[in-house]
Amino acid sequence: MGAAVVFVNLNYYSHISLSFLPRRDCQSFDEGETFLDNWIQKAIASGIKQLKTMANTLTQYKKGVLNYFKHRIQSGVLAGKRVSSARLEGINNKIKTMLRACYGLRDDDYLELKLRCL
Repeated sequence: MGAAVVFVNLNYYSHISLSFLPRRDCQSFDEGETFLDNWIQKAIASGIKQLKTMANTLTQYKKGVLNYFKHRIQSGVLAGKRVSSARLEGINNKIKTMLRACYGLRDDDYLELKLRCL
């Protein structure tokens, strides 16, 4: 079964069209900052409570969001091989799960050995 494609007439839904903004490929920090600032201003001006809340959240975390343009981490290196960030997130999840299972473990060397065996 294939994925359904839905076409939305944004003129008909103009009151919520701001939430359907297409992803824009900003290449630099300045482009990203300008795009984010414009979106935040439009969201606040829209008067829609949920968009205002999102705009306030983005304003609070703006520095962190824009750090993507300074440090583009899309993939990583593990044991000399390039891996996607999804794989790294999976490994991080395994580590967190193991740490919960080993709560109270007294031997740090044993924990390190277990982590290396993931």
